[in-house]
Amino acid sequence: MASGDGASLDRETRFARAFIDLHKLTPPVAIDAVLSQFADVEYDNLPCSGEAVVVSSPGRRPIVVVSNGLSTNRLRFTLAHELGHIVLPWQIGAAICYPNGTLLADGAVHADGEAQANRFARELLIPRPWLSDQIGPRGGEQLARRIVDMAQLAGVSPITAAIGLKPVYPFPAATRIVDGSSGRAYLEATTSFAFLMGRDAAWWEEGIDVSQTGGTFSKAEFGNYTLSALHFDPANAPGVVAQSVEARSILLEVLWGVSSDRRRQIQSAFAGIVGYANNSDAARKSPAAMLQALRQRFSMYEKFRDVRAHPRFEAYLHAKAAELVAGQEPGKRRKGRASKK
Repeated sequence: MASGDGASLDRETRFARAFIDLHKLTPPVAIDAVLSQFADVEYDNLPCSGEAVVVSSPGRRPIVVVSNGLSTNRLRFTLAHELGHIVLPWQIGAAICYPNGTLLADGAVHADGEAQANRFARELLIPRPWLSDQIGPRGGEQLARRIVDMAQLAGVSPITAAIGLKPVYPFPAATRIVDGSSGRAYLEATTSFAFLMGRDAAWWEEGIDVSQTGGTFSKAEFGNYTLSALHFDPANAPGVVAQSVEARSILLEVLWGVSSDRRRQIQSAFAGIVGYANNSDAARKSPAAMLQALRQRFSMYEKFRDVRAHPRFEAYLHAKAAELVAGQEPGKRRKGRASKK
């Protein structure tokens, strides 16, 4: 079962692992007590839409000011996020805030720093090895309820647990969370598979028979939300193709914070771009050749310039190139592709 160990982990996740070991932390992490070792925490009505801010000056202990009224789970994640800003050593000096609200930081630097703090917080509160142990070998048995139960055990929201599950879940699967008050599906999160579940809402309808495609459907309620989960047994699910966890998880990091609509558009477009590169016999000869083909194809799309500028995009291309070449049988063309006479 993949747990994301090794050099493929981003540095903030590796730092979180080291932090966990140093402080001997296990879920549910007493995050308020941990943060109090590094900063003073105050609660107030923030004059902005943010949930918290770190105030620091040379020679003084940092102060974390947290917005009043956050739910318990949201508060825990926010505290872990702010801890990440404080303890991740390379974030020092990334942004400077002045009393008039001016923020001096490059937009990409600021966005990447926020994503790093989110990844640190998620790993701290629900470590990947812990999630792997919790999932065990049971596969799709009541996956939705198990996600909710794991979230309650770790003291995080099921949303956070569903996102954290992506790099470690060993089967093709997907989760979807719907806001009961508005009926809007605001999160559609995949784990380790290349099946675009968002393209057909019928996959998520209660009572649909997914067993014919080797699938298991489950639902669980939490508060005003409904979590639905689809699990597929690769041995009995033709057309549902397992994908590299590393490449998939890196792409999800790249698209973190992107709206769900644009994320689906990007993922759909990327599938076409990758597929075009993968149709080249020359590109499939080696990971280096495939990497070059992917770089060339992606460079042609100016509308993805902001995505290509992400610090982790190059890592995604490397992982995808290795995945595509490793998945090809020498001398064998892809199914459905006509041979040249």
